[in-house]
Amino acid sequence: MSLSNFYKYFPEIKNAPKSSILTFWLDLGKSAKKMAFNFTFKDRTYPCPVELTLGTLQGKWKVLILWHLRNATLRYSELRKRLPKVSHKMLSEKLRELESDGLVHRELFPVVPPKTEYSLTEEGETLLPILSAMQQWGVRYKEEVEMNSEPAPN
Repeated sequence: MSLSNFYKYFPEIKNAPKSSILTFWLDLGKSAKKMAFNFTFKDRTYPCPVELTLGTLQGKWKVLILWHLRNATLRYSELRKRLPKVSHKMLSEKLRELESDGLVHRELFPVVPPKTEYSLTEEGETLLPILSAMQQWGVRYKEEVEMNSEPAPN
């Protein structure tokens, strides 16, 4: 990775002395080696914590559901409106999985018609910095690609 790319992904150390950056980079490499181990979680073995994270958030709908719940408690119908391309079956399934993983809280109100609201749990809220970083990366990536691409011929 070039130094300019390194700064792009770690902007908080851009003004640090180069020797500090090298030390950070080497420490990062050592940490990665130390973390290379298998562990079991919920009857499944993972070679690293990143694979557990990806497995928990697999597919595009879970991440988008969490993103829409970041600032609000939403009813099922409100989530459907915000995610118009997801099927009823898929949304219900992913909400159940997120609830089972302890990332989303479901509250059922005993009224007619039934009312169900979804919100992030404390554990779900710990994912907000990751989701925010993904959003920022997407904006930056889009701008970079548009800036570096040639206009299409007419």
